[in-house]
Amino acid sequence: MVPILEKLSEEDKLTLPVAVDLTAEVLKVDRSYPGLPRWIRESLNAVLEMDLIYSDYGIKSKLIRLVNRRREVTEEDIIELKQLTFEMVSTMSERELEGYDIKITDKIEVVDNVLKTMEQTTEMLPVYLDVENTYGFLGERHWRSKKFQGVAALVIILDPINKEVLLWRLHKTPELDDVRDRLKELSLYRKILTWGEESILEGIENKKNIQQTKLGNLVSLKSAAEEAGLFLLKLETMSNWTNEILRRDQIIYAALDCLAMVRIVEHFKIPIS
Repeated sequence: MVPILEKLSEEDKLTLPVAVDLTAEVLKVDRSYPGLPRWIRESLNAVLEMDLIYSDYGIKSKLIRLVNRRREVTEEDIIELKQLTFEMVSTMSERELEGYDIKITDKIEVVDNVLKTMEQTTEMLPVYLDVENTYGFLGERHWRSKKFQGVAALVIILDPINKEVLLWRLHKTPELDDVRDRLKELSLYRKILTWGEESILEGIENKKNIQQTKLGNLVSLKSAAEEAGLFLLKLETMSNWTNEILRRDQIIYAALDCLAMVRIVEHFKIPIS
């Protein structure tokens, strides 16, 4: 939990909704305590004292009072806290995604229908895939470092031919074997392009990592997208992808990351065969 809090406090740009996401999850993990441990309370306060983007004074005040409350945090407190994020004004534009049909689901039958549509196209252009993970303290220990790492919470697949974006929610999926099997089936028909290596595609051959390097360093998706004419607001990077309902900004953010790869391939004429 400590690395997540430290990473948040070091972020140059952090929005209030993301701060609420993190606080809700930390309080959920520690709500069995008779009041938050002092170090957690101090760490959360350090985050909330930052110059949060799109801050709402009323919501921020409620958040601070809850963090500093001495008695036990209840499940009702957590629910109320998460509901605060839906009172906030959306900050991201959907203009770039006009014409795309975005489907958000954790139902496997819906996933199968969308993937079947992607597989049946007569054009062999690729699909674009990205993964959003859980917070580190909600995941599993790395086999070597023994530190907690996040696990896949959301798989995003964008099909530029059918103008579809699938947001496949995995936060209730105990095993990822079925996910990998379906992605392997998709790869028989369409090459899967990613920005960086994605462990969820392990064992799948028909894929390509299109992340570029410059002077020996990996180029960020944001930087490459800007060169291709698409400006990404990376404000949801540290948000909670296991939220029962994804916020509008999370949905747009996830879809735009995949759309950015489409623009990058077109702009830099990256070979995909």
